[in-house]
Amino acid sequence: VCTGPWLLELTSACPGWGCPEGLSPWGAAFPKPGASHPSLPPSLQVMLVGDSGVGKTCLLVRFKDGAFLAGSFISTVGIDFRNKVLTVDGVKVKLQIWDTAGQERFRSVTHAYYRDAHALLLLYDVTNKASFDNIQAWLTEIHEYAQQDVVLMLLGNKVDSAQDRVVKREDGEKLAKEYGVPFMETSAKSGLNVELAFTAIAKELKHRSMKLPNEPKFKLHDYVKKEVRGSGCCRS
Repeated sequence: VCTGPWLLELTSACPGWGCPEGLSPWGAAFPKPGASHPSLPPSLQVMLVGDSGVGKTCLLVRFKDGAFLAGSFISTVGIDFRNKVLTVDGVKVKLQIWDTAGQERFRSVTHAYYRDAHALLLLYDVTNKASFDNIQAWLTEIHEYAQQDVVLMLLGNKVDSAQDRVVKREDGEKLAKEYGVPFMETSAKSGLNVELAFTAIAKELKHRSMKLPNEPKFKLHDYVKKEVRGSGCCRS
């Protein structure tokens, strides 16, 4: 399973721990603006999971390259990934984003990667009721294979296809509340909330790794609600 040139990129992307260049001479608690931080892992693994066809690859390409994969394309086979560095509160956070195949025949491959994931973005397609109905099965799988403290967020994708919508926003909110996970609707086509979804995850992971003793806890749910409410319908 783990073959191909992308594996070389993966191994070279994780050289180990160390003091990054650009760190402030005053110590780890005071990194220069835009510098990475020694308490952060070299990269933070974020997995995209959900049924085949819900738009995982399109979401990743929109986030990484700012583009939309129009037309038909070949479904992801096994696992693929991309890297992107975000600046979160003045600190560089490297996300290694894993795009997984949603088909049942590749599920055993996906299972092997759950344990290494720091965060999971679980997608359904608002125009496909079956993909929404299958979320519970995905959550059961996540509970079985992922780390107990993994960061999890539910995304209702393809909201640009309003005329074909079959899953109401309220249904997504209700399900997310039932399982205690943050929720937002996204569109890889328009870019709606795509950047926000990854930024929110990056903020949570950064705060977990770097929290100072007297620093208030970062509340992911509250942050997502506030940002989604403030974005209206046109955030990209």
